[in-house]
Amino acid sequence: FQMENFLLKKEKLIFLNKKPLSFNSKDELLISFDWITNCFPEDVLKIRNAEHVLKSLSNQEKISLENHLNFLSNYKNSHRIDFILKYKKDNLYVGGVSLVKTLLGWEIGKYIGDKNFEKRGIALRASKSLITFISEEFDSLSEIHAKTKIKNIANIKLNEKIGFKTEKILDHEFLLMKKTI
Repeated sequence: FQMENFLLKKEKLIFLNKKPLSFNSKDELLISFDWITNCFPEDVLKIRNAEHVLKSLSNQEKISLENHLNFLSNYKNSHRIDFILKYKKDNLYVGGVSLVKTLLGWEIGKYIGDKNFEKRGIALRASKSLITFISEEFDSLSEIHAKTKIKNIANIKLNEKIGFKTEKILDHEFLLMKKTI
């Protein structure tokens, strides 16, 4: 899977504003995707830097506005795609999903940053929609990984529901799961 092709494809998708399909939560809230580059940085950071989100990440540092703006200015050349999840009715940012090229391979990430939207099936449905989008748009991508904290049982179960299998324990804190797409 060649990086230049990935970056060209990503640029085209952003230009066309092509995104994963919207979906309804368990309780029928309409959730849509928006490219991170189209979202208000301060509002993105509010959900991304939420304490409960930071706890589950390998890098638990809060992202500064300056760092986020720098990230956005270099986004075109980064080997990743990022979507913010929005509750359509109020245009409220509730979480995010991503696909990032790491040393472990292509990794999917997800979080619900607004606690009012937890336990509604949003992370599960958003992950499924993102995986469908990835498999349709990047047909040479054959597998994706999910790195998760060993103690994050809810996320491990969510990953298993969408077809991830534990591949290996990375260290005392994280395990790596894999899904063929």
